[in-house]
Amino acid sequence: MRKPTIRVQNQNTKRTSHYVTDIITFRQLHPGVEAATPDEEKIKRLASTGEILEEYPVTTTGLSDALSDALAGQTVFLPLCEITGDFTVPSEVTLLGTSTTGSKLFGTISLNDLSILDTLWVDNNTTDDPTVVVGVYGPEDGYNIDDPEVLAMATMRNVVVDVGSTAGPAYALMLTCGSITAYTTELLALEGIYGYAAYVEFGTLNHVSGRAVGNDPDGPYWLEV
Repeated sequence: MRKPTIRVQNQNTKRTSHYVTDIITFRQLHPGVEAATPDEEKIKRLASTGEILEEYPVTTTGLSDALSDALAGQTVFLPLCEITGDFTVPSEVTLLGTSTTGSKLFGTISLNDLSILDTLWVDNNTTDDPTVVVGVYGPEDGYNIDDPEVLAMATMRNVVVDVGSTAGPAYALMLTCGSITAYTTELLALEGIYGYAAYVEFGTLNHVSGRAVGNDPDGPYWLEV
């Protein structure tokens, strides 16, 4: 059985302030893809070359359909938008936003092996849910506690995850197996009983850069031992 681990590099875990100044407003698009104007905003499914394969409405159903249709190596691109719902990013698929302040998802995002979550904001705050509130679930396919030699790996880049609950625990990121490497990623869990930036049951979290904020006096990360 692989023990849970967290590796932190250049990590600021100070809990004195929860205000986040978004400095990631640059646009990170594939070659040949321009940002949509307000009258033509669509969710786009892109080939690895950046070619637009299909467009979808900017709705919960539209994003679900785009992710369901996406194949390995493809990208689902979000314009400036706010969408509510729980979504799963398939294996080897990238979910790419326009900016962390401009592309916001309200709900829970589940990642799979070689999934990439890039340049967006995930918000999951509730006031009446006594069960665990999670912003991002780590990958489950390709690795489990019975077969620790096969490790599923997901990546997060330029992401803000903000969760909270007044009735139960809240985890910005939860790993039950596999691994996530997070670059320039803010993991915020300011409310919850308790709120943790990351709850690692099995697997490995590599939080390379970005803040981790929780409300447990013992620290923002929890390792299930």
